[in-house]
Amino acid sequence: MKLHLGCGAVLLKGWINIDIKVKPSADDPICWRRNLCYGLPMIGNGKVSFIHSEHFLEHLTPDESRLLLHDCRRVLKPGGVIRTGMPSLAYSVQRYLDGTWREMWWAKKDGIQTAAEYLNCCFRWWGHRWLYDEEELVRRLKEAGFTETRSAVYRESTVPELRDLESQQTTTVIVEAVK
Repeated sequence: MKLHLGCGAVLLKGWINIDIKVKPSADDPICWRRNLCYGLPMIGNGKVSFIHSEHFLEHLTPDESRLLLHDCRRVLKPGGVIRTGMPSLAYSVQRYLDGTWREMWWAKKDGIQTAAEYLNCCFRWWGHRWLYDEEELVRRLKEAGFTETRSAVYRESTVPELRDLESQQTTTVIVEAVK
């Protein structure tokens, strides 16, 4: 079993796509409409091989993400892998500091006028509730009981099933963790 958490409109074939607003497609993907703030109670222990999420965890509070990550570890089989990616707090702050925030497509589109406005948008827009850098994401995974974590690169992985999954170029921090 492979889970795609917080899938939104991005449905992965061969995965169980889970989101609070997911709409099944006639093109095959399996979709479950669930509020992931409450974890994964519908899945038994050790039933899942892979978990993927992109641009999702930052929409949960720290307490909600803590619960979900603990549950992710619970449902993974021994040796199972979770891969999660999102916009990086460090990347956003660096663009703020060096002035390259003006190059962000959404900042241009939405008429962002100052660096402060840009940074506040990073924190508050799109329903963001907690931004992560790699250190914070690894910390949260370790708190959930994962002992082996590794940095990953956009659409690349040593695990074939986890390659080419990201769909948003603003995914600038990606970590894989093994149960």
